[in-house]
Amino acid sequence: MVALNAASGSVLWTYHTAVFFVLGQPVIVSNVLYLSEIAFDNSLRSATPDSKHTSDVLALRVTDGSVLRRYIPHSGKMFGAPMVSQHVLYLDIRLSAAKGQIPTAIVALDLETGMETWRSNQLQPFGGIDVIVSQGQIYAYSPWDYSPATLVVFQASNGNQLWNHPTNGYIYHVVADFN
Repeated sequence: MVALNAASGSVLWTYHTAVFFVLGQPVIVSNVLYLSEIAFDNSLRSATPDSKHTSDVLALRVTDGSVLRRYIPHSGKMFGAPMVSQHVLYLDIRLSAAKGQIPTAIVALDLETGMETWRSNQLQPFGGIDVIVSQGQIYAYSPWDYSPATLVVFQASNGNQLWNHPTNGYIYHVVADFN
């Protein structure tokens, strides 16, 4: 991760990680950059795919790149980009499943404690859910080319599902505007 001065292009700071890759767009909230890291340990060839995969979210200070906190989902493996709203970190996680399936769920973590405050029921049976927070609601859908897809809406405060909308095709973008 490299932070550049927007006016001059000079390097302000760098953060080096030993993980295999970073997935998703970082999010900046209140001068903190939230970045998801996902690592696969290929040296564990005899292990199950779940035991090879580790994931967490880093909170970095935007002024110098120092690590403020590391959030680790208490169960499940994280996918996708983090979303932060109202002192809550929302993540999509992979649940344990039968071979060939990748069921996902949304988990909400308290930013101060890192503790899980709620978890959704299982969503679509594949990886990669995008999470949008707007007006106290969570909109969750898969941007991947899976059909049919479903938009699922939750109450942000407690994770209660409010409604869902199945489609006959793909969901590429969701815009939540209540003006």
